[in-house]
Amino acid sequence: MTAMTDEKSARAGESERGHHAIDDSPAPPRQRRMSAGRKQEAVLRVLRGEPLETAARKFAVTAGDLSSWRDNFLEAGTASMKSWPECVEAVEFRIVGAVRDALASRAKRVLANDFSADPAASKYQSAAKANLNAQLKIYDAFDTYANAVNLSLATRKRWLPALRSLARSSGQTNLSDITDDHVNAWIYELRRDGKAPRTIKDVYLASTNALFRYYVGERKLKTNPVEGFVFRVPKRRTTRGPGLTDDEVRLVLACSLARHSDRLAACHVDARRWIPWLALYSGARVNELTQLRKQDVREIDGVWCLSITPEAGSVKNYKVRTVPLHDDLITQGFLDFVTSCSRATLFYTASDKSSNALLTPYKKMGENLAKWIRELGVTDPDVAPNRGFRHRFKTIARRVGMDAEVRDALQGHAPRTEGEVYGEYPIEVLKRAIDKIPAWTEGVVARGDEQTRSDP
Repeated sequence: MTAMTDEKSARAGESERGHHAIDDSPAPPRQRRMSAGRKQEAVLRVLRGEPLETAARKFAVTAGDLSSWRDNFLEAGTASMKSWPECVEAVEFRIVGAVRDALASRAKRVLANDFSADPAASKYQSAAKANLNAQLKIYDAFDTYANAVNLSLATRKRWLPALRSLARSSGQTNLSDITDDHVNAWIYELRRDGKAPRTIKDVYLASTNALFRYYVGERKLKTNPVEGFVFRVPKRRTTRGPGLTDDEVRLVLACSLARHSDRLAACHVDARRWIPWLALYSGARVNELTQLRKQDVREIDGVWCLSITPEAGSVKNYKVRTVPLHDDLITQGFLDFVTSCSRATLFYTASDKSSNALLTPYKKMGENLAKWIRELGVTDPDVAPNRGFRHRFKTIARRVGMDAEVRDALQGHAPRTEGEVYGEYPIEVLKRAIDKIPAWTEGVVARGDEQTRSDP
């Protein structure tokens, strides 16, 4: 009997081995116990579209087991959805019970002639609602906002009068008490008093809208009463372009070379002498030039350059850029001026800087230069004295065929496409572009490759 049993077992073993040999596939590895989280992950892969066999191999399980887990997962979800009405009914039952108890409690207090507020109600007030009820003094709130977003002193100077005007018009001292009716009446008063539409939109409404929007985001105000107002500004009619003309440039440059009053401070004399020429040949913003330090004029790969950096002051896009010096500036002796300058800053005196000043010295110098150019005779309201140089640079750059990407990089304009963000601009490329700008000669106007002498 034992021999027969052993013989049957041997034949069975040979049959199984023969079966595996015919199938010619490896035996599945020994399965280990899987956690519920691993099973869920495997099922979700299948539900997201991964083939069943692929997922099974990744998790070292059979396709049959994984299929069974998937079916169980879906059945459990269906059962849960069926029980949802029962859950809703249970919650509603609890709410009805709570209301019944509250009414009974209130009835007892009324019968006892107690009409005071329910002391238990305060503990259910949310923290967000408590913040929304907080009083925000207008000027304190503005200081907090300005410090939080790091508003410049110049921006604070422009925005404070707007807040004072709104507070005076509305008669309110708290931001939370100002309504859209107050704002509507305020705008009417601004227009009645003759405020320019552009000023109303870009200063008065922009500043207050930013302030309210900040505190709505901080969950300290429910609404922004300024946000719904759309103030349209009529397009301004102009009779000329925004850049300086040849005659205006000739006037300013001639006066820059003239002798200045002995009563004028040395930094003012230097600014009048060099800033117009630097603006003409670099296309930089005037305040980017008035903030220059001696260390910002340096030689890179044999090319003398200006380094316009936020370390020196304000740069619109907060990025450093390098602008090669035009050969005409070097011929005129700009490098000699930088070497001999006794100040660390080229065009303002750093020792005069006050921490309480609303304008930094280099920005004040920019304003003084604009005023000086106006006094010289550039009085057309359609052109800004300082920005006029910047517009002119762009015009001349187009005229001489300067690459659009390069001219934008020189002037610090934002890239127009994502592709322009990539890479850098080698110094030699920037220098070749700057050299395309014709040197200014008295009475000579650049016109592409040819130059024509203007009438005296």
